[in-house]
Amino acid sequence: MVTEKKPLKICHVLICHPVPLVREGLKKVLSDLSSLKKTRFIPEGELDPNEEALCKALYKKGDMVILGYESIVESTIENIRKLRQDFPELMILILTMNMEIRFLLRIFKAGVNGLLSNRAKAAEIAQAIETVCLGKNYVPPAVIDSLLVDSQGLDDSQTKGISSLTDREKEVFQLIADGLSQKEIAKRLFISWKTVMTHRYRIMKKLKLKNCVELTKLAIRTGMINL
Repeated sequence: MVTEKKPLKICHVLICHPVPLVREGLKKVLSDLSSLKKTRFIPEGELDPNEEALCKALYKKGDMVILGYESIVESTIENIRKLRQDFPELMILILTMNMEIRFLLRIFKAGVNGLLSNRAKAAEIAQAIETVCLGKNYVPPAVIDSLLVDSQGLDDSQTKGISSLTDREKEVFQLIADGLSQKEIAKRLFISWKTVMTHRYRIMKKLKLKNCVELTKLAIRTGMINL
């Protein structure tokens, strides 16, 4: 017996991207999805993703917002957190050129539901939108594959070296891998940010890591975080 797939209940979408051609392309993709036949587009499509007018537009009844960023930076993460706080049920999909691993985990922790490259084709965009509408997170397969391949190239001594960390260093290691900033870790553990820096230095030295990207990959390989 074949069960018919129920249409997704998303109705109002705000496409907030600085490039008109991209906005029109996204509208076309969404309009062609059979599961999104009732989609309506909120007109404020040329808003800067950081403008207060974005929130005002969403108050008109927004179910999903598709935000375009040239790159993910600290202000992007703060903007996402604010949106998530103001609109708990809102589905947030990010389109960006820059997918640095150190920001990848942080934007999902901040409340993003999906991430796409500006180079994504229509089929992948459609898949991402449907995945997000079904209540799941979407990360491009190419990003996951890249992380897994890179993590396989790590030295086995680095994996085993985690056992040499103190309990506090393991806590800091986990929080860094989860994408928290030094100030956030300090607040979480009730210690100063200088103490966090000291722990970070010792962790990097013990595990022979160069930066937080390598630390995150090691955390993925050892199963401390999952994608």
